[in-house]
Amino acid sequence: MESVTIMLGKIIMVVNKLRNKMHQYTIFKGKLIGNFEGLYKNFKDPFLQSKKEKFETSKKAIINYCQLIQSTKKNKLKTLEIGCGFGKLSNDLKKLKFRAFGTDISNTAIIKAKKRGSAKFYVSDFLNYELYKKINPDIIILAEISWYVLPELKSFLKFIKKNFKNKYLIHTLAIYYPGKQKYGKKYFTNLKGILKYFNMEYIEYGEKWSKEEGRTFFLAKI
Repeated sequence: MESVTIMLGKIIMVVNKLRNKMHQYTIFKGKLIGNFEGLYKNFKDPFLQSKKEKFETSKKAIINYCQLIQSTKKNKLKTLEIGCGFGKLSNDLKKLKFRAFGTDISNTAIIKAKKRGSAKFYVSDFLNYELYKKINPDIIILAEISWYVLPELKSFLKFIKKNFKNKYLIHTLAIYYPGKQKYGKKYFTNLKGILKYFNMEYIEYGEKWSKEEGRTFFLAKI
């Protein structure tokens, strides 16, 4: 009978192999690939969105932030999750009585998101300003997507600062130990760099590290 250590080692090898395959659709060898439709077509559960895993803590933090903001308002707030994938976070926010919206560039992801809950979902690219104006969110959520939209991020921030002043942005993003990051180093490499790049009125921010990577987060007033 295999020892627990050997079994865990095999599981880690399988997970890492799957992760490497997924990276060939997202960011691979320091270059942005960005084939998210291919990713969602060829993998049953990209980023393990349907399971409790390392993003679960980030999701709970986002929900807590949304509830904190809602507690100071009388009207039901609108949340907009950009890059929502299967829409689990947005559907959870809908269950909590938020007016929840989600967008993703992948048609396959949005089809599945609509089947899994009652939040409103749209197929959309990152710079769909007309849609964002139409939704007019109170809270914008960027959960683990900024690495994938770096070339468009400056334009996006300029847009929301002009059109959603005094609304809120919730942002979470993985960062890496020194020497491990290959892509996006000219934008930021750590929490301090992220905060400087976004340049907002921060209500709360922080980071948490594991053996593999760090998790950064912030809640800001736009």
